[in-house]
Amino acid sequence: MKLLTLLLIAMATRLAADNLVLEPPLSATFKYQSGATVTLTQDVSSLAEVTVSAEKIAAKIPHEELKDIVNPELNKVDFTAYTDDETGKPRMDVTLRYNARPYEWGDGVSKVTFRFIAGEYHSRATTIPIGKNLNKDFEKKKGEAEQEFGESGSVKGVLESK
Repeated sequence: MKLLTLLLIAMATRLAADNLVLEPPLSATFKYQSGATVTLTQDVSSLAEVTVSAEKIAAKIPHEELKDIVNPELNKVDFTAYTDDETGKPRMDVTLRYNARPYEWGDGVSKVTFRFIAGEYHSRATTIPIGKNLNKDFEKKKGEAEQEFGESGSVKGVLESK
């Protein structure tokens, strides 16, 4: 009888684990050696909030700048702090991957980098796969429309012209 009870408990536990559903919002916080902290919150399918704290700075990205960043990967976020070349002011970049999916040429994933200059959200740069080893790049400044920036990637082969 004890064996049957243990077996039933084990099966019920396994069934519960298989049917575990995480309800939004989901949140992840990353702490870096520099002392910076990045917190991401995902709503049903899109990024809902990004907050960066470093030294005496706490900056948050407006929600309207995030709504098209769908299916963000909350398991890895890159953080970089340096001096901006154009302004000479402190700059922080937060980079993450999102919208991973299969394409006809293979798997692809989009990437977004959020830029903070002098402690305030400034812009974002997105890279979206459009072919094998080929991406389309976009830039969106705070409060403005997204602009196509160009294409990037490595294309291997021989270019023929006629």
